Amino acid sequence: MIGRALKGDQQAFSSLYRAYQPRILGLVAPRAEDRDEAEDVVQVTFVKAFQSLGNFRGEAAFSTWLTRIALNVCNSHRRSRWVRKGYFQEVMDIDSCLSVDRDRIKSDTPEDVVSRREIVMDCIQGLPQQYREAMRLRYIKELTYLEIARELNVPMGTVKTWLCRGRRILKGEPCIQQFLAM
Repeated sequence: MIGRALKGDQQAFSSLYRAYQPRILGLVAPRAEDRDEAEDVVQVTFVKAFQSLGNFRGEAAFSTWLTRIALNVCNSHRRSRWVRKGYFQEVMDIDSCLSVDRDRIKSDTPEDVVSRREIVMDCIQGLPQQYREAMRLRYIKELTYLEIARELNVPMGTVKTWLCRGRRILKGEPCIQQFLAM
């Protein structure tokens, strides 16, 4: 089957998939958060194996080669999951600090709202210019990422990067603690 798959026979590769899928699923399932994630990792493993089949030299058993691919995919997926979780938690923490709580605004006096905005303006003054402008548009003018991208005439990815970097810089600033105390 491996020889036929190496020659491009997709039926042979399908047979390899059916033969090795349970083994690979059993390998990655304990490392995944849930069954769906495990199945995703298995699918990516076999896609990578199919794309790299020409690199299989036969020096090790096919199962060993496939297991190594599965472990690499699993590790990459886990690292990216940790990065995403850490990034989103960081964004949510800072966003919750800087974003205006709509329910709170209804009960706040206009002076409270102005005071909060002044604190945010003071916080972002020390940021590099592009971060400062992105943060001002997001948290003072309350524009969406798309609106900020249009306003600054930069790609949305750049806006996200500037906001993320601005939030990271502000994360430990005393002004954020003052804002939270309000």
